[in-house]
Amino acid sequence: MNDIMTITFRSAGIILAEDLTAGLIHWIEDAYIREHRPLIGQWIGRPNTIHHHLPRRMTRNSWLQSDRDELVAVLLILIAAALSGRLE
Repeated sequence: MNDIMTITFRSAGIILAEDLTAGLIHWIEDAYIREHRPLIGQWIGRPNTIHHHLPRRMTRNSWLQSDRDELVAVLLILIAAALSGRLE
């Protein structure tokens, strides 16, 4: 029973942390990343602007096209975790 409670609370904590992180990333995109920014403007800024002006247009994209910036962020976090010895 103790294991079930631990798994339940850890799972809830992970879901809440992920939701907070996704919200924070979305806020940063909205507040600071514009199309004219070097390096990331065309990659993140332009799709984000289009998303806010034409919200349903993103449904024409594949899942990979829509979530590539999140996938890159997760990959960077995993690399950092692996390099710091957090992954076993």
